[in-house]
Parts: sequence; C-alpha cells; structure tokens
Amino acid sequence: MDPSIPEDQKTIASDGSGLLYVKFERHCLMERLLVRVKKREKKQKERPALMWEEWEEENDTCLLENYSDDLDLDIPNVSLSETAEPPSDLISPLLKYQKEWLAWSLKQEESTFKGGILADEMGMGKTVQAIALVLAQRELKKDSSILSSSPSASQEVPTVKGTLVVCPVIGVMQWFREIECCTTKGSNKTLVYHGANREKCTYKLEEYDFVITTYYTIEADYRTKKSKHNCKNSKPRVEMLDQKTDSTEKLSDDGSVDVSASVRKDVSRIWSVLHSVKWDRIILDEAHYLKDADCNTARAVLALESSYKWALTGIPLQNRMRELYSIVRFLQAKPYTYHFCKDCDCKALDYSFSTKCAQCHHKPARHFLWWNRYIAKPLESILSNATGRDAMVLLKHKILKNLLLKRTKKERAADLALPLKTVSLRIDSLDVNEKAYNQQLLEETIAKLDKCPRDGPLRKNYRSINTRLQKAVDHPFLVEHNMEKGIPNSKPTVKGFRSSSILNKIHLDDFRTSTKIEALREEIMFMFERDSSAKGIVLSQFTPFLDLIQYSLQK
Repeated sequence: MDPSIPEDQKTIASDGSGLLYVKFERHCLMERLLVRVKKREKKQKERPALMWEEWEEENDTCLLENYSDDLDLDIPNVSLSETAEPPSDLISPLLKYQKEWLAWSLKQEESTFKGGILADEMGMGKTVQAIALVLAQRELKKDSSILSSSPSASQEVPTVKGTLVVCPVIGVMQWFREIECCTTKGSNKTLVYHGANREKCTYKLEEYDFVITTYYTIEADYRTKKSKHNCKNSKPRVEMLDQKTDSTEKLSDDGSVDVSASVRKDVSRIWSVLHSVKWDRIILDEAHYLKDADCNTARAVLALESSYKWALTGIPLQNRMRELYSIVRFLQAKPYTYHFCKDCDCKALDYSFSTKCAQCHHKPARHFLWWNRYIAKPLESILSNATGRDAMVLLKHKILKNLLLKRTKKERAADLALPLKTVSLRIDSLDVNEKAYNQQLLEETIAKLDKCPRDGPLRKNYRSINTRLQKAVDHPFLVEHNMEKGIPNSKPTVKGFRSSSILNKIHLDDFRTSTKIEALREEIMFMFERDSSAKGIVLSQFTPFLDLIQYSLQK
C-alpha cells in the first residue's frame, strides 16, 4: 500500500490502468453490521435462524477480519507450502508449483466446493496439471477400491468414471496429444466426441478415462435435443428396472451399465449423449468462454452433471463481474450461486418461476440470488456506497481465496527457469502517402459523425470506427478491400492462401508494402543477425494483415 495515501483511503480494486480509491470510515462498517444484527435478532424471535442468515453472519465475520486489507485482485496467491508427488501413470515431471497445485486440488475435491479455478498465467502448464489431478485421484480410488461406473437408484442418470474435458475446437487435439504424451502408454482410454457424425456412433462412455469435446458441440447437441423434445423444464431420467431392459441393456456382472444401449434408448430420446450421464469430473478449458450464464452455450454446459468441477482460465475476469459469476455458477459453489428465500430454507441454483416458488410457494419478490445481493449490486455503486467495499472484501477473502489458485511466470520464475523477458516499443512515422491517406480517412469519418444524430447508430458504434482507423495504419488495403465479397471465379487464387484471403481481392501488380510491414522486416533481419537459428511469432488483431505480411516476406 502506498504510504502517501491517507489512512481513510484504501485500495478497493484494480481496473487494469490503475487503482481505484474510496473514502470510508471504520465506524460505518460497525454501524452497518449492527443494523444487520438487529434485523436478524428481531426475525429470530419469531422463527429459527435460516441458512442464508447464518451465512450472512459469516460474511460479517469475514468483513471484520479483513476490512483493512489491500483489495487489489491482481495480488497473486500466497505460496502454498504443501506439495504432492505426481501419480505413477504421469511420466511428465512436475515443477514445484505444479506439485503445489496437485496437493491443493486434491484437498479442494475433498472440500464442500468439490473443485475450483486454476487461473495460472498462459504457458504454465494448466493442461498437464489437470491431467495429473485426474490420474492422482484415480490412483487414490484404486487403492481404496471405490473406482467404478455404476447406476444408482437414487440418481437420475448413471454415473461414469470418466472426466469430461470441454475446450475450444483449437484445443481438442492439444488435449489429446498431452494425454498421450504425458501418461504411461495404454494407461488411459480417450474419446474425442466431436464431428458431424458423433451422434450416429455408439459409445460405452463408462469405458473412457477422458472424453474431450468442444463448447460448440455441447451447445449444438443440447439445443437440438431441447428443441426436438420440448424438454425445457425436465431433466433426464433413466430407470434401471430389470423387467424393462432387454439383453443389451442389462447390467454387467461388475455393475457397469452399457451406456451405448440404455442411454441411447432411454435418455438420448430427450437428452444429448454427454448430458445422459453423471461424470466423475468436468474440466472447462478456457473457461472464460462462459461470459454470460444466460447464453445458450453456458446453459448447455451448466446442464452437465458431475461429482467434481474445474475451470481452467488465465483470465477469469476480463470486463464485467458477470463473467466471473458464470464460472462460479458452473462450480455450483454454495452459497455464492444459489437463490434463497427470505422466509424459509428454500434454495435453488436456478430461478425459473413467475408467480410463486414451486418449492416453498412464496412469491418471487421474497427470493434473492446470493451473488447479486452481496457482490454484484453493491459493486455497481462502489464509488458512492461503502457496501461496495464490503463486496470487494467478500469477493477476495471469502470467494476467490476458497476457489481460485493463480500463479504468474514472474512469481514462479525460479521454478520455470525462463529467460528474462524484454518488452521493446518501436515507434515509426508513416510515409507521405500513408499520412495523406489516414488524414483523409479521419476527416471523412469526422464529417460522417457530424452529420449523424447524437443518438444515431453510427455514434453508438465507436468501436468499429476506431477499428477502421487502426486497419488503415496497418495497411490501406485492409480498409479499401474490407467490404469486397471476393474475386470473379475466372481469376485463379494465390497459391498457398485460402480462397477468402484478401490477396484474392486485390491486384497483386498493385501491391505495395506499408511502414508497419517494413518495420517488421527490419526486426526480423535484426533477429537473424543476433541468432541465425532464432524463431519468432508475429501476432495481429487482423487476419488479412497476416496474409499481407506473409506475401510481402515471401517476395
């Protein structure tokens, strides 16, 4: 904490560009807590304390213990002291911080949370750490002889031993290769559930240790089944009755169920393959894909069932607090993502009634979402309301400390043994023609804005306007050929480039370089002068610009 900041101004958050501060007085907290205590005491004279009231008391204790702490959410976790040795089937060695994760994650699965968030910086091996956890738990369950895939009369769907990995399309083969390369040969059976013909195949899901799929696949299957069978308010149900099963559906001697038969016949009529079983564990890779808990993809993922849940992401919070809520909602962390009734002990993960609650019959107004009441709504008024600081205290010390583990490369540099990273900023001036082009484009844009009504769509879309100006600085072709649909079929495509490439929309005889491309050329030349075997990665926000760069370098 900066000593120059007055005692009555404390850090409450980091917004990426600097720290926000608010004035508060310690006695304000005591006054707020006293008001809440009096309200609870008055209600408890009429009835016993409810669950949410007990949790509110825990909130108050947390506030008293941590109110004066620095609330910068970028502060990394305190180093963990306990480590766990990797399982025997993992042939890839683990670094110290990865062994710390293994010990922490094993404890998390034993806790009431049954999972958590691994938010290590990109490139620190989140995938291999997750694989290590799966293998370690499998080893522990083998030793205690409780590893099995079996149906239960008390469960609505059969349970399987496997771990479901959900990731973007680009991560499917990475996960498959990591499992193959990091584990003992033949120790794991992996299924990639993806592709157009996935539902036409039969699967014995209980036989697989890992099932890898994508967010799109889950959403598409869930939406299709939901639409076909109008199951908006129903859940899958499999009744394991010997009288109703034929020879292909009966349970095997070891108690396992042939999911390919019973599930396809009973459950898949109304539910997708992946939703028809209860997984041992679900791992969401790049979990920030669930930006909105109400979007179709999130709904499909949240409908999956498992004993343990993990979210892997280097950026659990990007722009809005709702993004973090989506991940916490996936974890089903109690009480943070539950709806509660103010008048009884009714609680539910989802709020789906308009007139009265199906469980307790109280009106909707008597129900509240824990996250909104104690985190989201107070943070909306954080600069003018002291309860905003209360929310930040609870978020950091009650939620994130219980659910999230985050390490950075800088923090664990000794373990990683990475070379020092140097960031250099190069500034170049545009040539005369580029300056004239950009100036003309800027003037045209300003003229359009001046003519546009203040509440018109153009004025509301500043991001697209700014993006257009950014493209012009990279290369004028990115603006001039942005709206063209393509070239006539008679013109051959440029070899080595896809048919939709910008190179197939321009006359290559007219191709000219740009200041930015020339600057890149120089940097590549300098790199090879320092080390002839060096390799580099060129990144750009605009894919067409990468095509222009590649063509220019090839010339």
